[in-house]
Amino acid sequence: MKSILCPALLFLCLAWTGTAATRVEEVPEKGLQPEVATGPEGTIHLIYLRGEAKAADVRYTWRKPGEPWQTSEPVNSPAAKGIAVGSIRGPQVALGANGTVHVLWNGVSGGEQAPQAPLWYARKKAGDRAFGKPRDLLGDTVALDGGASIASDARGKVFVVWHGNLATREPEEKQRLVFVRTSTDEGETFGHPEPANRDQPGVCACCSLRAFAGPEDGLRIFFRNALTTESRCMTLLSQKAGGWTTGAIEPWRIAACPMSSAALTSYQNQLLGVWETAGQIRAGWISAPGSTPVTVAASSAKHPALAISPQGRILIAWVEGSGWNRGGSAVWQEYDAKLQPQGPPGKAAGVPAWGRVAGYAEPKGDFVILQ
Repeated sequence: MKSILCPALLFLCLAWTGTAATRVEEVPEKGLQPEVATGPEGTIHLIYLRGEAKAADVRYTWRKPGEPWQTSEPVNSPAAKGIAVGSIRGPQVALGANGTVHVLWNGVSGGEQAPQAPLWYARKKAGDRAFGKPRDLLGDTVALDGGASIASDARGKVFVVWHGNLATREPEEKQRLVFVRTSTDEGETFGHPEPANRDQPGVCACCSLRAFAGPEDGLRIFFRNALTTESRCMTLLSQKAGGWTTGAIEPWRIAACPMSSAALTSYQNQLLGVWETAGQIRAGWISAPGSTPVTVAASSAKHPALAISPQGRILIAWVEGSGWNRGGSAVWQEYDAKLQPQGPPGKAAGVPAWGRVAGYAEPKGDFVILQ
């Protein structure tokens, strides 16, 4: 692998794995915590945070394959800032059936006057000139902490997912629930918060979760539970026929909240997940019975990201060397469908403090990592 220095927004590093090329780009406007969604024609929709880490703006832009990013635009209002501190609560994005861009982010608490951090949602329908006014979807739940998630399907449904506590209960970790609010009209209205893990409460308070809505399989939620103080297992909640099933993916005994994150995507109707456990990045086909997770990064790795090309190539990226208010390096590895590494790993310095990485595949199969 060879590294070359290039101007901002052009590729910083190019690694040839023998099957696909991967280039690394800076997030526009020195943004933080990028997240991407790919449209049906290969258009990439990008959101990120910009500005003060404790009260950041949420920005949106897009590009077509082979073209530069369009001029960015605001998602939040002045009163609906996001939070970059911790790298775990940044904005999430999903594309609706009719081209609607749905964005969700953890808001900032306002001290005594507004002790509850809000859960902000905003959308931009196809043809709109700007995002609509952000709405707080926290409802009658409390104690929003770790990062939330948003998903949509081809039937116009939108799912907003987070974890917190019922207002009528003590805000204890062992009583935390995963909540879902569902819209059946592309985000125009949402139902009431409904617990998905009512039978097995307990969620790792400062860890993020991920939601995925398939074309036929309903909603899936990938999160770290906290059934006891020391038991923090990666868990998959699956919604079918109006009910929920729970599957344990991988245990982790740790008597602390590790602020872990995960990523989730699908290929040929199988869910692929990557997650943090004990400083490692682990990966596995979590919806396939009997699938055995593999270790992607052996130590000191955080904030995994996933991308799968139209040809079935898998890219897993993560951050190494980062810490509290300290940046690090983007590291990545390509895999085949059996999660066997293909070619050498790549590495590029430049992930900023409170940053993380995102990745996507171009139509011809090459990958882009944003940091």
